[in-house]
Amino acid sequence: MLKKISSISILVVYLLCAAHGLAAETKNTVTYQNKANNFYLQYPGDWWAKEGIMGSVVAFMSSAEPVGQPHFNANIVLEDVSPYPGLTLEKYTALSIVQLRRGFDNFRLISNEPFTLSNQPARLLSYTCKQDGYDFVMLQVLTLYYNKAYVIIAGTEKTLFPKYEAEVKLMINSFTFK
Repeated sequence: MLKKISSISILVVYLLCAAHGLAAETKNTVTYQNKANNFYLQYPGDWWAKEGIMGSVVAFMSSAEPVGQPHFNANIVLEDVSPYPGLTLEKYTALSIVQLRRGFDNFRLISNEPFTLSNQPARLLSYTCKQDGYDFVMLQVLTLYYNKAYVIIAGTEKTLFPKYEAEVKLMINSFTFK
Protein backbone atom coordinates (compact mmCIF):
# COMPACT_ATOMS: atom_id res chain seq x y z
CA MET A 1 0.00 0.00 0.00
CA LEU A 2 2.61 2.54 0.99
CA LYS A 3 5.23 1.62 -1.60
CA LYS A 4 3.77 4.35 -3.81
CA ILE A 5 4.19 6.98 -1.07
CA SER A 6 7.74 5.84 -0.40
CA SER A 7 8.51 5.94 -4.13
CA ILE A 8 7.10 9.45 -4.40
CA SER A 9 9.12 10.59 -1.37
CA ILE A 10 12.23 9.28 -3.09
CA LEU A 11 11.10 11.03 -6.30
CA VAL A 12 10.88 14.33 -4.42
CA VAL A 13 14.49 13.99 -3.32
CA TYR A 14 15.54 12.93 -6.83
CA LEU A 15 13.85 15.98 -8.33
CA LEU A 16 15.55 18.15 -5.74
CA CYS A 17 18.91 16.79 -6.87
CA ALA A 18 18.31 16.77 -10.62
CA ALA A 19 16.28 19.95 -11.06
CA HIS A 20 16.84 22.35 -13.89
CA GLY A 21 16.29 26.00 -13.06
CA LEU A 22 14.80 29.00 -14.77
CA ALA A 23 15.38 32.31 -13.01
CA ALA A 24 12.27 34.29 -12.18
CA GLU A 25 11.71 37.39 -10.09
CA THR A 26 8.00 37.30 -9.28
CA LYS A 27 6.66 36.29 -5.87
CA ASN A 28 2.94 36.41 -6.68
CA THR A 29 0.85 33.32 -6.03
CA VAL A 30 -1.02 31.16 -8.49
CA THR A 31 -3.98 28.92 -7.74
CA TYR A 32 -3.61 25.28 -8.71
CA GLN A 33 -6.96 23.51 -8.93
CA ASN A 34 -7.47 19.78 -9.35
CA LYS A 35 -11.14 19.16 -10.10
CA ALA A 36 -10.69 15.39 -10.46
CA ASN A 37 -9.48 15.12 -6.87
CA ASN A 38 -11.47 18.03 -5.43
CA PHE A 39 -8.74 20.28 -4.05
CA TYR A 40 -6.91 23.50 -4.73
CA LEU A 41 -3.99 25.43 -3.26
CA GLN A 42 -1.81 28.48 -3.79
CA TYR A 43 1.80 28.24 -4.90
CA PRO A 44 4.46 30.85 -5.75
CA GLY A 45 4.01 32.30 -9.23
CA ASP A 46 7.68 31.89 -10.11
CA TRP A 47 7.51 28.12 -9.61
CA TRP A 48 6.37 25.55 -12.13
CA ALA A 49 3.64 22.98 -11.61
CA LYS A 50 3.43 19.72 -13.54
CA GLU A 51 0.83 17.00 -13.20
CA GLY A 52 1.47 13.26 -13.24
CA ILE A 53 5.20 13.07 -12.57
CA MET A 54 5.93 9.46 -11.54
CA GLY A 55 2.64 8.89 -9.77
CA SER A 56 2.17 12.27 -8.13
CA VAL A 57 -1.02 14.19 -8.78
CA VAL A 58 1.06 17.34 -9.15
CA ALA A 59 4.62 18.47 -8.48
CA PHE A 60 5.71 22.05 -7.79
CA MET A 61 9.31 23.22 -8.07
CA SER A 62 11.11 26.45 -7.36
CA SER A 63 13.05 28.01 -10.17
CA ALA A 64 15.43 30.17 -8.13
CA GLU A 65 18.43 27.88 -7.70
CA PRO A 66 21.17 27.39 -10.31
CA VAL A 67 21.05 24.46 -12.70
CA GLY A 68 22.40 21.31 -11.07
CA GLN A 69 21.64 22.47 -7.53
CA PRO A 70 18.81 21.12 -5.34
CA HIS A 71 15.57 23.06 -5.66
CA PHE A 72 12.65 23.30 -3.33
CA ASN A 73 10.08 20.74 -4.43
CA ALA A 74 6.57 19.83 -3.29
CA ASN A 75 4.37 16.96 -4.47
CA ILE A 76 0.83 15.91 -3.79
CA VAL A 77 0.22 12.18 -3.83
CA LEU A 78 -3.10 10.36 -3.47
CA GLU A 79 -3.61 6.76 -2.53
CA ASP A 80 -6.88 4.84 -2.62
CA VAL A 81 -7.30 3.40 0.87
CA SER A 82 -10.81 2.00 0.35
CA PRO A 83 -9.44 -1.59 0.35
CA TYR A 84 -8.40 -1.00 3.99
CA PRO A 85 -11.62 -0.33 5.93
CA GLY A 86 -10.96 0.96 9.40
CA LEU A 87 -7.53 2.35 8.51
CA THR A 88 -6.90 5.24 10.86
CA LEU A 89 -4.77 8.30 10.26
CA GLU A 90 -2.49 7.19 13.08
CA LYS A 91 -1.93 3.76 11.50
CA TYR A 92 -1.41 5.26 8.04
CA THR A 93 1.13 7.70 9.49
CA ALA A 94 2.98 4.91 11.30
CA LEU A 95 3.15 2.85 8.09
CA SER A 96 4.40 5.91 6.19
CA ILE A 97 7.20 6.44 8.71
CA VAL A 98 8.26 2.80 8.35
CA GLN A 99 8.46 3.27 4.56
CA LEU A 100 10.43 6.51 4.93
CA ARG A 101 12.94 4.77 7.22
CA ARG A 102 13.38 2.04 4.60
CA GLY A 103 13.62 4.45 1.67
CA PHE A 104 16.14 7.04 2.84
CA ASP A 105 19.69 7.00 4.13
CA ASN A 106 20.12 8.61 7.54
CA PHE A 107 16.38 9.13 7.99
CA ARG A 108 15.70 11.04 11.21
CA LEU A 109 12.17 11.90 12.30
CA ILE A 110 12.21 15.35 13.89
CA SER A 111 8.51 15.60 14.72
CA ASN A 112 5.17 13.91 14.21
CA GLU A 113 2.45 16.36 15.22
CA PRO A 114 -1.32 16.68 14.96
CA PHE A 115 -2.28 19.09 12.20
CA THR A 116 -5.39 20.31 10.41
CA LEU A 117 -5.53 20.32 6.61
CA SER A 118 -8.63 21.95 5.12
CA ASN A 119 -10.55 21.39 8.37
CA GLN A 120 -9.59 17.69 8.38
CA PRO A 121 -7.46 15.92 10.99
CA ALA A 122 -3.96 15.41 9.63
CA ARG A 123 -0.41 14.67 10.72
CA LEU A 124 2.60 16.88 10.05
CA LEU A 125 5.92 15.06 9.84
CA SER A 126 9.24 16.84 9.82
CA TYR A 127 12.33 14.80 9.01
CA THR A 128 15.83 14.88 7.63
CA CYS A 129 17.45 12.41 5.27
CA LYS A 130 20.43 12.04 2.99
CA GLN A 131 20.30 11.30 -0.74
CA ASP A 132 22.97 11.59 -3.44
CA GLY A 133 25.33 13.29 -0.99
CA TYR A 134 22.85 16.01 0.01
CA ASP A 135 21.24 16.50 3.41
CA PHE A 136 17.53 17.29 3.08
CA VAL A 137 14.89 18.79 5.35
CA MET A 138 11.42 17.52 4.51
CA LEU A 139 7.85 18.21 5.61
CA GLN A 140 5.07 15.75 4.97
CA VAL A 141 1.36 16.27 5.67
CA LEU A 142 -0.94 13.24 5.65
CA THR A 143 -4.73 13.10 5.88
CA LEU A 144 -7.47 10.63 5.02
CA TYR A 145 -10.47 12.04 3.16
CA TYR A 146 -13.26 10.06 1.49
CA ASN A 147 -11.30 6.79 1.16
CA LYS A 148 -8.16 8.49 -0.12
CA ALA A 149 -4.90 9.33 1.57
CA TYR A 150 -3.76 12.83 0.60
CA VAL A 151 -0.04 13.35 1.16
CA ILE A 152 1.85 16.60 0.65
CA ILE A 153 5.61 16.02 0.53
CA ALA A 154 7.85 19.09 0.49
CA GLY A 155 11.48 19.88 1.08
CA THR A 156 14.90 20.91 -0.06
CA GLU A 157 18.57 20.73 0.82
CA LYS A 158 18.94 21.75 4.47
CA THR A 159 20.85 25.01 3.87
CA LEU A 160 18.09 26.18 1.50
CA PHE A 161 15.13 25.22 3.68
CA PRO A 162 14.90 28.53 5.63
CA LYS A 163 14.65 30.37 2.29
CA TYR A 164 11.52 28.39 1.35
CA GLU A 165 9.90 27.71 4.71
CA ALA A 166 7.34 30.53 4.48
CA GLU A 167 6.36 29.53 0.94
CA VAL A 168 5.84 25.88 1.82
CA LYS A 169 3.73 26.86 4.81
CA LEU A 170 1.63 29.09 2.53
CA MET A 171 1.11 26.17 0.16
CA ILE A 172 0.16 23.74 2.90
CA ASN A 173 -2.11 26.19 4.72
CA SER A 174 -3.86 27.15 1.48
CA PHE A 175 -4.70 23.53 0.59
CA THR A 176 -8.49 23.27 0.47
CA PHE A 177 -10.88 20.46 -0.32
CA LYS A 178 -13.77 21.55 -2.54
